Amino acid sequence: MGGIEALAGLIPVHLYLQKMASHTNFRAATLSDTHSLRSILSQDHHKGTQPHPCAISQMSEAFKRKVKGTVMEID
Repeated sequence: MGGIEALAGLIPVHLYLQKMASHTNFRAATLSDTHSLRSILSQDHHKGTQPHPCAISQMSEAFKRKVKGTVMEID
């Protein structure tokens, strides 16, 4: 697999996935203050928006530990 990637001029898949994950975090940091995703994130990221009823800031600590996903990683 690595030889095919090298011949095609591609970076290894695991490095590409790490790059994509870091870009996602940067994009979330540059959202506008009124973007709807901000209402789902924790209190630190609200920037004046009203929290959604299912927002991370409304979750209990035990529930936060169980939930996995991109939004939790961004937060």
